[in-house]
Parts: sequence; structure tokens; C-alpha cells
Amino acid sequence: MSKRVWFNGEKWLGGYVRVDSRGRPTFMIQRRMRGHKYHLSTQCHSEGSALTALKRFEDDPAGFGAPAPTSAEPVRITGPLLAEYEAYCLTPKPDGAGNGRKHAREKIALLKTWLVDLNGADLKHLSLVDKVKPALRRHQKGRQHRIIALKDFYAWLREERHLLTHADDPTLDLPVPKGSPEKNRRKKAQPVDAVRATLDKLAEFDATGHRFEHRYLDRKRGKTVVRVYSTGWGLVRDWLLFHAATGWHSSEVRRFAAEPVLTELKNDPRGVAVVEVLHKSGRWHRTTLRHPEQLAAAKRIAGTREPPRFTGRVKAASRAAGVPDVRPGVIRHSVGTWFVEAANADVTDEGAMRAAIKAGSEFLGHQSERTFKDFYLDVMVPQASKAPLVH
Repeated sequence: MSKRVWFNGEKWLGGYVRVDSRGRPTFMIQRRMRGHKYHLSTQCHSEGSALTALKRFEDDPAGFGAPAPTSAEPVRITGPLLAEYEAYCLTPKPDGAGNGRKHAREKIALLKTWLVDLNGADLKHLSLVDKVKPALRRHQKGRQHRIIALKDFYAWLREERHLLTHADDPTLDLPVPKGSPEKNRRKKAQPVDAVRATLDKLAEFDATGHRFEHRYLDRKRGKTVVRVYSTGWGLVRDWLLFHAATGWHSSEVRRFAAEPVLTELKNDPRGVAVVEVLHKSGRWHRTTLRHPEQLAAAKRIAGTREPPRFTGRVKAASRAAGVPDVRPGVIRHSVGTWFVEAANADVTDEGAMRAAIKAGSEFLGHQSERTFKDFYLDVMVPQASKAPLVH
């Protein structure tokens, strides 16, 4: 059953709903009680919690303070509580966004390590110095993700379960270390010729029925299992081509394939079709397809799932083509890089470069041009000095 979507200003039993920029509703109470006007927030984000808060308000309007006072019982990380949190993570949010099954599993796995490290400590009285920071020092990797997982869990306990207050939450004083972008650790973008060569090799694999072997360890049976894929190469090529044509995130391509929104254009010099996908922010992102081959690929992936072993099969094709490894995860960054490289060849003044940045940012669906500049500044050709040169 899908979760109801609330709109800004929509009425509910206690008053109206206020929706923030992320699409999250907050239920507001607007009532006249016992000769007094009340206009306050329940601090609740679901109708069920808001109705509980409304009952408390009706019982004691003057002393109302939402959320309800937390219980004196200790709060500990337990298996059932993690299962409840995982179900919450997988529940679609009002803006259409969600953590996704893979992301939810990763968060729960990290919280299970916290379960061991905290050893049954009461989360209401958790000490950063005595418990949290020593636990972080024991793990050499994944510090940033471990902190984010714990902070998100505390936020859920505060805002959804109302088991804690802000005063009980020590993670509010725990900063998240700034991560290093993947492009700073290794070359992320691949040349357009490498992607073209990979697409050609995938077409060849489809024609010849190439055998791709995937080996993995079956831990239950304690032996290595080999799975062979010799069909479906055409669909692998279509998915990769659509990735490259749109520059969308992998999750957005999967979302489009599940619920395709496509409008064909007739005799339009701008392109052959417009494809749309619901962004995680809740807004629709529209991209124009320029070539008939891209439109044909979009139609073929509509209603399909991502091909099995998609990343491994694309990498196998790129290696067979003798080019650097091409992976679906680098296509979006590669598209942005190609955009800048094309602009570098055509742009001769600062104003034109700003226009190119704006166009690239809009194409990739960035909400701010700053995001585009932060990620692609390293491939932009800087403007030459206008001072006299010394030869």
C-alpha cells in the first residue's frame, strides 16, 4: 500500500499540513479551544502520529508540547528495532524518494556493528567520549558512513518513534567527516570513444552469442558456483546506450524502465523524443534524445529490469574492445566531462563558458550550477591571461 502524498496547505483533522522543500509534511494544529486561538506544530510527519498529538492537545491545550514526553525506559539497539527501522527505510516517502533496498541493507549492516560496539548501552545516555569515538577508532574504514548511519538512526528515534528528544541525542554534536569524491581517488570519466567501442563490442557479443562466466562463492554450500550468460547482450547494450544518452543516475534509469514516460517529437530539429523520470527530490527531470537509435533503445528497455550482471558484462565488453574499463557507474560523470570538453573546443570567452556551464547543469538535472562546477572544474580549460606575454 503506497503512502499518502500530502500537499502544502491541505487540511487534516487538526488544522493544515505544511510541506517542506524535500516534500516532507509537518502537521500543524490550528484550533480555537476554550476561548483561545492555537496555532502550533505537532512536530509530526505522519498522520497517525499527528492524531496522537492532537488528542494530547485536546486534553490539555495550554500544556501541549509535541512530541509527547519520552518514556523513562532505556532505549537500546536491538534486532527488532533494526527490523522496524529497515521497514521504515524501504517505505516510499511522500516525494517519491526512498533509500532503496541496497542502501537500506548497507545502513542496517553498519548499525549491526554499532549494536556490537555499544554493547547494550542506553542510547539516551550515550557518551561520545566513552562509547562512540572509541568505537569509531576501532574501525579503520567507513568512518563517514558509520557516523551517517548512527545519526540517521537517532533522527528516526526522535522524529518518527518519539523515543528520544534532542537533549538525548549526542550525535547532534558529532560532525560527519567530509568525503573525498571518487574522481579525486581515481580517474572516473571515460573517453567517448571508449564507450562507443564498448557499444560496438556488445553488438558483436549479441550477434555471436558470447559466453560470459560469473564466478562466486556460495557460502551455504561452501563451493564456487559458475553462472554462464550467453544471451541478452542486446538489452545490455540498450541499457548502456540509454545511460550515455541521458546522463542519468543508474537508479533513475531503473526507475524509467519500470515506469517509462516518453514523448516522441515529430520533425523537431531539437531531437526525436523527450524522456522523463521522477528525481529523488520529487521533481520531474526531462531529457531530450537526439538520435533515432537512442529512441529505439529507450523503447526496448521500457518495461524491463536491469540485465543480470550488468556491470560485469559491460566491463567484459570494454576489455574485449581493448579500452579502459567502462562501468555504468561512471557514465553520468563521463557525460558531464564530454559536455565540458565540447565546450572547451568551442568557447572563447568567459560569458560563453558560463552559458556552457548552465546548459550542462540543466542537462544533468543539477539544482545548482555550483554542483556542475565542483565536479567538472578540473576538466575545464581556464581562461588565458590577457596580460602581455613574455616570449
